[in-house]
Amino acid sequence: MSDIVMIPVGPICKNRAQMRREYDLMKLAELTLQIKSRGFDADRPLLVHQNGDGGYENIRGHRRRMATLMAQHLPPGDWDIEAVREQWSTIAAIHDGDVEAAAEALAAEHGDFEVPVVIFTGDHKQATLALWSDNFGDEDPDPLGVAESLLVGIEEFGISPDEAAKHMGQHRNYVDNHLALGQLHRLHPEFADRVIREMSMTIAVIVMALPADKRAALVQFLAATPTTAVTVANVKKTAKLLKELSFEMPLQFPHSTRRNVARAFIKLWHDQLEEAPVRAYLGAAIVLFAHQGYKEPWTDPNLVVEWLKALGVQYAGHWATALEPYLDVVSCATCPIANLPDTLLGVDVTSPAGLPCRMGYKVQRCLHGIAPGDPFHMRVPMGWSGHPGVKSQAGSYYVDSYDDLLTAWQAQQTAEESKADPAPVASTKSSPAAGSKKTAKNKKTARPAPAAEEQEKPSGPSQLEIMRAQVGFYMDAHQTLNTGHFMATQCARCQHKLDSSPTSDPSVPHCAWTSHNRNVEFSKIEPVNAGVFEPVPICQQYAPNIPWREIIPEYPAPGQLPREWMIRYITALAKERVGIEGYKPFQWLTGRPMNSSERYDDWFVTQLEEQQGDLSDGQVFALFVMVHDEWKRAKRFGDDGIFHLPVGGAFQLVPAQLNKWKMEQ
Repeated sequence: MSDIVMIPVGPICKNRAQMRREYDLMKLAELTLQIKSRGFDADRPLLVHQNGDGGYENIRGHRRRMATLMAQHLPPGDWDIEAVREQWSTIAAIHDGDVEAAAEALAAEHGDFEVPVVIFTGDHKQATLALWSDNFGDEDPDPLGVAESLLVGIEEFGISPDEAAKHMGQHRNYVDNHLALGQLHRLHPEFADRVIREMSMTIAVIVMALPADKRAALVQFLAATPTTAVTVANVKKTAKLLKELSFEMPLQFPHSTRRNVARAFIKLWHDQLEEAPVRAYLGAAIVLFAHQGYKEPWTDPNLVVEWLKALGVQYAGHWATALEPYLDVVSCATCPIANLPDTLLGVDVTSPAGLPCRMGYKVQRCLHGIAPGDPFHMRVPMGWSGHPGVKSQAGSYYVDSYDDLLTAWQAQQTAEESKADPAPVASTKSSPAAGSKKTAKNKKTARPAPAAEEQEKPSGPSQLEIMRAQVGFYMDAHQTLNTGHFMATQCARCQHKLDSSPTSDPSVPHCAWTSHNRNVEFSKIEPVNAGVFEPVPICQQYAPNIPWREIIPEYPAPGQLPREWMIRYITALAKERVGIEGYKPFQWLTGRPMNSSERYDDWFVTQLEEQQGDLSDGQVFALFVMVHDEWKRAKRFGDDGIFHLPVGGAFQLVPAQLNKWKMEQ
């Protein structure tokens, strides 16, 4: 440190590590008026550092230099603080509100005026540390000013964050927060200003901790997101998900369609990532922020659509058209399914697999195909449930080899051909076996043969014909009832609905059940008090072709009930209800086994385990509310059959009864 010397005020410039960017014009006017009235206080000289080109950088006294320049600019006379503030405001306005630019304009005019200074003899690093020690805390500097000052000191002069914290008298996290803010300002100035004004500085720290491409993507997303939707918690969660994001091909899949969707999506993702990584991660940020969690996109068609939209993928029609071009390992030429006979059955693998080659379309590949080396696991219609080789799990039916597929197809073909002209249904009573000991006895006690006129009497419709008539009546009549209720079993969204008759007889209703000689049941949910709601149609054979997440309404998610506990509660009550004669839990979600040899007992529980991951907390809570009331109904508490049906968006519970629907002839 040297003695006090007098130098012109003009060549003294702002220090690159100066923390102040914003100025209170009233306080600057006060300082200007003091210097105008008493002159520059020689006992408080400026502290400057030579910058190597003949000039000086200010270490201490930056505002006093500015006030001195304005004091020289003001003409003699009596000045009050408001008049001085107005002078500062006027000159700053000329320079677009930039007070520092206004001061430099004054320096060009009055820069020869000399002021007392002490010349700092240390290096730039020491000068910067001295600036922080002398100035920090005099007057609250703006956060961005501190941030830029720290970046200069650390990047240009090699000051460590710990040294900076020590000379500022602050904690290390204070320095880290402001460094992150400064880096964010360089990346996106407008968003950094929003963080300062409207958010928490912690958001800058979270964002800047990400790798460069992911950081840039998340900043772009947050900059376009309303401040009211942004919190430290959801930004932290999104950043963590984005940091860990890595699409990898799973080892196992429930069926080939999901495997192919995964294949195509992962290739699409890597192509986009290679071409424009920030744009790809921006799409990921959109989805991850919305869900606050990661779920493999190929497990949910709705999620696939969200990802495609977020990634900016353009397509027409079904989302599959956007993915199929990326499915380079699947080809109709190598797919074993293409070897099936061309004949289209009444109940064919057009559903649920959705194979275009079974619907007459000419394609090169599809998401349902099987690539060489893939395990063979293919879904088949519920109507094939009794055929050789067909297995079931959680309400889905499948085959594990092409041989099993062909065998099941042939069995279905045989069944449809044999039912084209149904023979009279045999009596359900068994006849005595030939040669048994009871034969002679039966002959002795046999009744006389019926008269000729009795033998010619028509026997009436068969059991199969009655069943088909009932199904046909329901398919027509249910549309006149309340099919808009989520419990309504609509034919349009049932797996059993066919495009044509399952037999060669075109008059047979287009339902897979009409190819089975089994009893069918239909009911109506009706209000206890007439007129409260329209009756809801219920087909006990119903098997929805859409996932639960598209059926179950969403209640407000309960904050105090853990999701896992609700799932256990639902499962426990469902299992207890299963054993009750004549009652099956949640058939409007699970369907009924078409094969009489299958048990219903574990259908709901196994499907709940499979689909509950797709449900929101509000939907799980809706099931929780409904399962308790249905359990009471199944237990026949009060023995009146009354339960509470959710209506009006599922938020209102109305007394109702499940009544058998008597089919008209």
